[in-house]
Parts: sequence; C-alpha cells; structure tokens
Amino acid sequence: MMPRSGPDRMTDFLRLARAVACADPLAAFDVAADTLQNLVGWRMLTVMSLASESLQLTRIYSSEPLAYPVGGGKSKRGLPWAEQVLIRGERFVGHDRQSLRWAFDDAERLESLGLGAVINQPIISGGLVLGTLNLLDVEGSYGDAWRAEQVELAAALLRPVLLGYQPSA
Repeated sequence: MMPRSGPDRMTDFLRLARAVACADPLAAFDVAADTLQNLVGWRMLTVMSLASESLQLTRIYSSEPLAYPVGGGKSKRGLPWAEQVLIRGERFVGHDRQSLRWAFDDAERLESLGLGAVINQPIISGGLVLGTLNLLDVEGSYGDAWRAEQVELAAALLRPVLLGYQPSA
C-alpha cells in the first residue's frame, strides 16, 4: 500500500478530529479504524485502556469482537514489552511472528488469525500512558516508518477519548 497524498491524509485526520469532538467514544474509535485502514492498513485493530498501577490493559474497542472481545484484558506487569510501551511510552513495532512471540503470550492465537506484524502505539497525556492503539496485519506489513507515524498521529487525536472514557454498564 502506498501512502495517500497529503490532502487525502488531511481529510482523514480532520474527520477523526471531528469524531473525537462529538464525544461518542465508539464513533471516534470507528472513525479511527476507518482512517487507519485507509492510511496504513490492518487486519485487526484494538484500543486498550491502562490501569497504570497494576499494568492491567482492558480492551475498549475491537475490530474482531469474536476473537478479541471488548472488556477482555491482560496484566502486563514484569514484561519487557510493558516496560517499553506502558512505562516508557515508546511505540513497539513487530515486523514478524518472532516479534509477536517476544511481546505477547497469545502470539499463537494471533498467528492462527493470519497476523504476523503489529504496531502498539501508546496513547499518552501529561507523560502518562492512558492506553494503546494497536494495529495488526500480515508479517512484514509495518516496515515503513511513515505507517507508524500515521498511527502515532491517530493515537494523539484519540487522547481526549481515553481521558474521558467511562466504560458502558
């Protein structure tokens, strides 16, 4: 996939910014998913919120709700991936299945879905990680730096959604 041109990217990001301004988290996540599909490409996209004290991630959006439902979560305490992404707030890009195996205890399940590459982008406010925006695709999909930069921009636009996020009852 080649990057969309400047005006097309701007239109996509403006649409995302407007969706965030409407204060409907699900609509904002849907527009983010659509935007990132247009700009970067993915086979699965999730958004996780973080309980920073316990390093517990909870899935608040999933493009694959049967395989990875909303409300599911996992503790990442003590893992090198958590140190990088959740504590230091640095993006993780896994280019291949070996990277997935290093980062995730459910790597075999991801591989069974045909997934072999990932971008985990922290969503940060005031120096604190609020959660992550996660894109997964086939092995080798995320080798270009511009793809990760597009995800970083989308994550920055989603920051207010995570700041105000209240799980539905």
